[in-house]
Amino acid sequence: MISFLVLMILMLSSLGYGLLGLRIISCPHAPSWGEDYGRAFALGMGTLGWLVFWFGISGFLQSWILWGILSSGVLSLWFLRKNLRRFSFKDIGNISWMLLMFLMVTVFLDLLEALAPPADADTLAYHFALPKQFLKNGVIEFVPIAVDGAIPLLTHMTYLLALGLGGETSLTLWSFTTQMFMVIALYGVGRRWLSREWSLALVLVFLTTPAVIYGGGSGHMEVRTAIFMLIGAMAIAEGTKQRSLSLVILAGLMAGFFMGSKYFGLFAATGIGTVILLQKNYWRTGMIFSGAVLLSGAQWYGWNWYHSGMPVFPTMYHFMGSPESPFWNESLHQAFNNGMGYVCVPANLLWLIWYPIATTFNPASCFDSGRVGLGPFLWLLLPGVLYGLWHHRRRFKDSLLFKFSIPAAMYYVLWFLIPSNQMTRHLLPIYPIAVISFTVVVYHLAIEMKQTWGHLLWKMSATICILIGLGIQSLFMINYVKYHLLQETRDSFYLRNVGQYNLVQWINKNLTTSDRIANPIRYLNYLLEVPYIYLRNPKQLQIGTHSTSRSERIIEKLTGKIVTHVIGWNHIVDTMVKKHIYKTISFDVVAYSSRTLRITKKSTRKIFHINSEMK
Repeated sequence: MISFLVLMILMLSSLGYGLLGLRIISCPHAPSWGEDYGRAFALGMGTLGWLVFWFGISGFLQSWILWGILSSGVLSLWFLRKNLRRFSFKDIGNISWMLLMFLMVTVFLDLLEALAPPADADTLAYHFALPKQFLKNGVIEFVPIAVDGAIPLLTHMTYLLALGLGGETSLTLWSFTTQMFMVIALYGVGRRWLSREWSLALVLVFLTTPAVIYGGGSGHMEVRTAIFMLIGAMAIAEGTKQRSLSLVILAGLMAGFFMGSKYFGLFAATGIGTVILLQKNYWRTGMIFSGAVLLSGAQWYGWNWYHSGMPVFPTMYHFMGSPESPFWNESLHQAFNNGMGYVCVPANLLWLIWYPIATTFNPASCFDSGRVGLGPFLWLLLPGVLYGLWHHRRRFKDSLLFKFSIPAAMYYVLWFLIPSNQMTRHLLPIYPIAVISFTVVVYHLAIEMKQTWGHLLWKMSATICILIGLGIQSLFMINYVKYHLLQETRDSFYLRNVGQYNLVQWINKNLTTSDRIANPIRYLNYLLEVPYIYLRNPKQLQIGTHSTSRSERIIEKLTGKIVTHVIGWNHIVDTMVKKHIYKTISFDVVAYSSRTLRITKKSTRKIFHINSEMK
């Protein structure tokens, strides 16, 4: 019961802080209630994460402090409740009711996942593991691990609130709630140009997209940051058109919250800011926008800079890194770039154009498109979009839709051309903008030309993608239906879904808080109830594990970190000199390739008890 109570308070607090922020900057109402609620929630969620950061680094993560943060937001909502827009379901036609029924089915399936334990690898590795670690220690600490540690964690701070006050169920339900408000915002922005039926269909297309099915119910940042991108792009488009500084400030805050939640937010901030540069006398507007961005999103970059010397740890090592850094060096930097880049295709103009097609029809593992692709919807609409843009090329340049689309286009170009990994799911933050823009072009082309083929093209495309998506979602959710119908225990669920979970069972049962285990299996981090050090390269230098390292050096570092146990993972550890080992425990384990591809691999893992005399 407490989990649902905390969830409700979190939601109300987000809306309260959001309404307060909108009132402070004198932001006008959006044309639709959906966009209004999306604005308020996104602004409030970002504010919550921003506030927790400052209390957290000061060591004030006690429950009464966290309750105080939430209570302030709820009080704001109480005083500003009249600012909430009313929404109505009157005059809904048969098609809308049918779409709403499909939507309810989709939401229900998502809810089944939210009411089950988290099982996604990245979620267990750091999205949920880091907030849990901060709560245990009572303070936000610098975690010198690339990708899984020293990253912008603004949205993760809201995870900390949910987990700290309501437990795991509250946390998974909060992930579900953030996804639903993204859907509300998508519907609201779509209503600027589209009918109710088309906007509802857009929501269904979005929710049944493979990337959303896979990541929406997890701790992944893509769906959470998508609402910042969507609201920010719409705010800057309308703000520059109406010369509204309040909307420009809102856009800056959204860009900053995205930047504070993920490094790719730097591309979002650049893309949104580009719209300002297209205006006359942009200096004043640009300064205000930049100030809002820095205010809302710069703190995590300052945090990383203070501790590591690199604001964007570790990618700026060649420019700002020190050879004497205890966290990073040239050898590790090279290994990281080689092992973590996931660069599948050359970063050139040809592949810039061809990449979306390649990822749609090629399920290459480095694209990750086989599991979490964006689906065929955009490509089915592409012929109509190209014709519509050419037909209305002069009008399009001066339209609100053009300004709305620029941030997404800039994000994509920067993301592709600047060295980074090329996983398709990282384009999910701009996917709602693309879906709306493509649909609006086809929709208005069909209306203005009084031709039915445009409507038919869109309806057929949407229907095909929704039906395929519902099928994919149903198959994906079988696992969670099984969990609820069989009333599985948490342990039983994890034994079916998390590889090598029997290691966790033994560790949590036999070790205590006075022990510390060196863990190379990233997705076990959240599940461990004893202190641990994640040690697998090429992500950290705390414990060097390069193939060139000598076993004696590894032992020296392990014992220097007061490590009592080590989970073996490669020939270096497994062949350590026996005198360094007090005891060895062997386990037969099963590894799963993913939550969707149930490919299993059996092997043997060992837990080494380090000889206490070595310390």
